[in-house]
Amino acid sequence: MGYVEELPSGSYRGVPWNPVAGKRGKSRAFDHWHEADAYWREQEARMRAAYAERGVQLPCRSAPSLAEFITTNRLGKPDAAKWTVQKYRVQARQIAKRWPTEGVDELTEQMILDYLADIHDDGLSPDTALARLTTLRHGMRLAIKLGYRRDDPTAGIPGPALREHEGRPLDEPELMLMLACLPAWLWPAALLSHDAGLRIGEVAGLRLFRLNLLRRVVTIADVIDADGELRTWPKGKHIADVPLSARVVAALSEHLRCFPPAGAEAPVFSVPADVLGRQKGRRRGGHLMQSRIRGEWDRALLLANLPGAKPTWHDLRHSCATILAQNHADIEVIMAIMRHRRPDVTLRYIRRANLARQAAAIQGAFGGVSGASSSQLSTATRPL
Repeated sequence: MGYVEELPSGSYRGVPWNPVAGKRGKSRAFDHWHEADAYWREQEARMRAAYAERGVQLPCRSAPSLAEFITTNRLGKPDAAKWTVQKYRVQARQIAKRWPTEGVDELTEQMILDYLADIHDDGLSPDTALARLTTLRHGMRLAIKLGYRRDDPTAGIPGPALREHEGRPLDEPELMLMLACLPAWLWPAALLSHDAGLRIGEVAGLRLFRLNLLRRVVTIADVIDADGELRTWPKGKHIADVPLSARVVAALSEHLRCFPPAGAEAPVFSVPADVLGRQKGRRRGGHLMQSRIRGEWDRALLLANLPGAKPTWHDLRHSCATILAQNHADIEVIMAIMRHRRPDVTLRYIRRANLARQAAAIQGAFGGVSGASSSQLSTATRPL
């Protein structure tokens, strides 16, 4: 089995293993661990495929226990963010409790189906069931690559149906109230999410050189993950330009005047020095953390005391799509602004907007009935 070794220079060497020759294959050094890890796994997979083409059937290796395999191996895509890998590790530890001694080659489709049924019977959410199933999928694919299995028992198992997130859009008075309750240095950040559809990580990771206030455009590229790491690609790995509204441009201009960044590479939003002096700030590398934004949002919610369900910061993004749909924007336009990859995601907002217009039309046509007296209603509904 191949491995990754750390070199004295601080780089990492991926070392594949040739199962037929019984010796190391061609190794290669990389700057990052995940690149070296992906390299030796890919090389071993190619060797096994080449031997299979020649008719050489390699025996499956002596498989470790499932618990040991999924808790010690890095699951997910090679370029997965650290917080994504951490999520898989959390789920892997829960899975290991279910099968502490069974081998990774002993897992069957029926065992997984029984496990998913038990998750449902225990009252856990469909999201939890999907997370466990996804973790098992990654584990089984890795086991096949490493020669511990020849089949994937998760292949024929559909994921549990998840409840569609409706979101809780804010109307204009609610938005203004929330802005009044937020600290001033977060006003333009909230407006960016509301008027341009930026996600919370995209707001936290926005750097000065990505802004062009003269053209009224922001480039969506840099993201601060939930664990505080900066990556230079957004969700879907599609870097895109998004236009800015006039009020966002005005808010950003004032923000940059009052809180000037240290340079073009510096973040647009950071906790001001006077705030850090009064409170323990949670910053890493000069960037604003998602946790700090959510904390300020929660405090503003307590002050605003909005009626009904309490909106999250992400609902500012939902508000952007909903308002665009209410103003009859084409689906292609909404998809481009929201950077959706599938039209069915965008259609949810259009359906919601259409339902609101239908309700308004019915109220306009039959609104007089709701204000009629009970005697008028009884007369109007009395059978002839």
